[in-house]
Amino acid sequence: MVKRRNFLRGALAAPAVLTLQGFISKLDAQTYPSRPIRLIWPGATGGGPYTIVRLIAQKVEEKGATVVVEGRVGANGVVAAAAVKNASPDGYTILLGHNATHAANVTLIKDLPYNPVTDFEPITLLFVLHQALIVPSSLGVKTVQELRELARSKPGGLSYASSGIGAAAHLMAEMLAKAFGTKMTHVPYANSSAARPDLLTGRVDLMFNTLPLFQGDIEAGTMKALAIASPVRLKHAPGLPTLAEAGFPNIDIESWFGLFAPAKTDPAHLDILNGLFRPAAESIADSAANQGFVIRTSSRSEFADLVKRDIVRLGALIRDVGVQPK
Repeated sequence: MVKRRNFLRGALAAPAVLTLQGFISKLDAQTYPSRPIRLIWPGATGGGPYTIVRLIAQKVEEKGATVVVEGRVGANGVVAAAAVKNASPDGYTILLGHNATHAANVTLIKDLPYNPVTDFEPITLLFVLHQALIVPSSLGVKTVQELRELARSKPGGLSYASSGIGAAAHLMAEMLAKAFGTKMTHVPYANSSAARPDLLTGRVDLMFNTLPLFQGDIEAGTMKALAIASPVRLKHAPGLPTLAEAGFPNIDIESWFGLFAPAKTDPAHLDILNGLFRPAAESIADSAANQGFVIRTSSRSEFADLVKRDIVRLGALIRDVGVQPK
């Protein structure tokens, strides 16, 4: 009889406990965020993506939340991603991840210290970028077709710069070499800015990169953009043809950037973050476009689907171009 009475007490108390837990969760969501949010970016301060995310963070701060953007350089984004994976899942440490940290690295790095799907909670996609095929004017080519003929005429092919092994610029240059039917020599740099002087002086022959970094050089006539790796022409560069228009379709890797939290972060916090960052990003669409970035936000589930698709898609592409994992 005593056992039955205790069981009934526990059964009656269980709904109350669940109700209390739900109340605490709602109360926590109402007070969140109550301290600064650390937004870790896998790169150095400065540069295009950092500039855009700082603009977005400023718009979030106008809504009353404090956001501290912190750069963490190293290992194709692994250092930053691992730091966020191991952070407390309280909603106060988030990552600006991209299609290298959360897709390409799965194939590129043998012992990746995190799982992009199970170790993170997607918050929202923020922006994407498309890269232009840029050459020094001293190379003497004005079209992609002329570049192909030059590449074929050189026994060792041409050389190309990138911001690192497995970066979109690296993979697209390998795709271009395959389309040209010739080999090219890869010269990786720490970042795009570091590659600029060698491209400018002709030490390397070409590079895929966003236009703003080289806009001054293009206007001065020392660099030339031959085409854009995009399905359609860019609004801020309508005179630049796409690679498809130039006769080389399917050479396009859309570089995306979005926010992630550590796994097991409270869904209520994730919803608040989504609600803060999506409108903030959308409000700077014009400024971002002038710098070569396209604002594109998403629901949490849409972003999760994008990550899963790109793990498969980029993995197949990396294997196809012959990049060996480290």
